[in-house]
Amino acid sequence: MCMVGLPTPEALQIHFDYEHSVPNSDSSNEKSNDKPKKTENKNFAPSATAPPVDASLATPSVTPQNQLSNVNGFANVEHVNNVSASQNAGLPNVTELEAEIKDLQASLTDEKWYTTELKKEYDSLKEEHSNTCTDLENTKQQMKIALATNEELARQKEELNQKAAKMAEAVADLQAKKDEFEREKEAACQRSENQSVELEKAATWVRDLESQLPSSNAHDDTTKLQRPGADDVMVLKKELVSVQTLMDQMTRESEDKSHKVEEERQHLQQLLDEARQQALLTQEEFDKYKAENERLKGENLEKEVEKDESKKLFAVETEKLRLLHADMDEIRKEELNNVSAALEKESSYSLLLEKEVNKLKEEKSEMKKQLQKLNEDVQSALEKSISSDKLMEETRTESDLLKMEKWEVENQLKSAEETQKSLKEKSETELTEMNARYESLICECDDLKSQ
Repeated sequence: MCMVGLPTPEALQIHFDYEHSVPNSDSSNEKSNDKPKKTENKNFAPSATAPPVDASLATPSVTPQNQLSNVNGFANVEHVNNVSASQNAGLPNVTELEAEIKDLQASLTDEKWYTTELKKEYDSLKEEHSNTCTDLENTKQQMKIALATNEELARQKEELNQKAAKMAEAVADLQAKKDEFEREKEAACQRSENQSVELEKAATWVRDLESQLPSSNAHDDTTKLQRPGADDVMVLKKELVSVQTLMDQMTRESEDKSHKVEEERQHLQQLLDEARQQALLTQEEFDKYKAENERLKGENLEKEVEKDESKKLFAVETEKLRLLHADMDEIRKEELNNVSAALEKESSYSLLLEKEVNKLKEEKSEMKKQLQKLNEDVQSALEKSISSDKLMEETRTESDLLKMEKWEVENQLKSAEETQKSLKEKSETELTEMNARYESLICECDDLKSQ
């Protein structure tokens, strides 16, 4: 679509016939333009500054040759104006590219910010991992303390077993002593009974002797002959007294001995009861320690199993974190390399664009000079129209190249945005996975702490 502004409809028609006609009509126009070359100099020579369109439109009556020369002069000027317009039209493309470069730089700063945020998140995860390691070390210390306590309880159990064995031996010794004292008591009772029987026999013998003694009122010769002497009576009395004394002494000794045996038996019974009570208490304490030991053994086995599982899980998670860190480092390095390469490409491309802009500015200044020359001398402009056509084609090719480069830059931007989006999505998924793993690790640490 043509966007050139013209003052009158006639000028618009002339512009349309020249610029937007079929090539056959262009060739016919060129043939018709071969004849009035001499008149073109006469018509356009006086006007150095004013455009030829105004001069042609100002005259109400013009000859066909003058009209044709006016048409050709106007067309050439329009052609030059179109060339300058095409040159000027290339500049907004450069500004758009510069704006796109600025957008790329802004997206690069955003990517850097996102990378710093990822680094902060990685540092926080690393700190939480170190906290988890410290919690695991504390759990190991607690398990070591529990194992030491278990060993101490086992040692106390062994000591209690030894003490119980010693107390059982003491109880057996006391029981043997008790049985021995009971046998001695039975023997003493038997001896006392025998002594009492002997004493009763001696008493009956003494009574028999006393009954056999004659009374003082009735004694005859036969009895006198049979009566013992006073010495015999005294001897018998002394023997009786000694026997009575011996019996009393033996009775007292047997009573004292039986009393001592009873006291000793009661003391031994008391000791035996105390030993039995102590044995019962020891047995209860032993059973309690045994149950505690069994419980601690079960807990120790569970803790060992949990410890092995936690070790395996910790090793697996450590390996996963190491691989994740390695992948993240590689991804960051690759991203940094890509970003640095993109920056280098963009910087080189911006330099190239600046050079092209400078070149275009120089060409624009040259075109302005050429326009001035054409305004001064239309004939020289007509002679150089072929070169200007070539220059227009070159500028068109250059504009096409710029458009192609812009398209390539847009494709690169699109690919960079797609890679950025993919990397962002990948980092977000990895971050969510790391958060999930971290939450599972926190739950497992809490379970370990609660256990």
